[in-house]
Amino acid sequence: LASAILDNTTLTYIDVSGNNLGDEGLEDLSKVIPYNKALVTLNIEDNKIGDLGAASFAEALTENETLQEINLSGNIIGDAGASDLFRVFSSANGTVTSLLLRFNAISDKGASELAS
Repeated sequence: LASAILDNTTLTYIDVSGNNLGDEGLEDLSKVIPYNKALVTLNIEDNKIGDLGAASFAEALTENETLQEINLSGNIIGDAGASDLFRVFSSANGTVTSLLLRFNAISDKGASELAS
């Protein structure tokens, strides 16, 4: 999958929901996200992704200029992973317009910190 995304010049939408990628799978995917110039929408819902995967993905997003919609719902991302993602969106990435994080492990405290 990672090599396909790296070489992709036409696909704008990829849905890999429900594939149990986990942190390791998202870390592999994150290595090629900065180099992809076509992908606009990425659905990685229900993949058992936690804070480590979210952190590596957030880092990759600092260098991606095309992704606009990301669905990370139904994973196990907690306060730390959500914080990493929002830190990127508030400072480095200006292209993402939609981020779904429903049904993760973000606590009330984490949500309050993100809102501030």
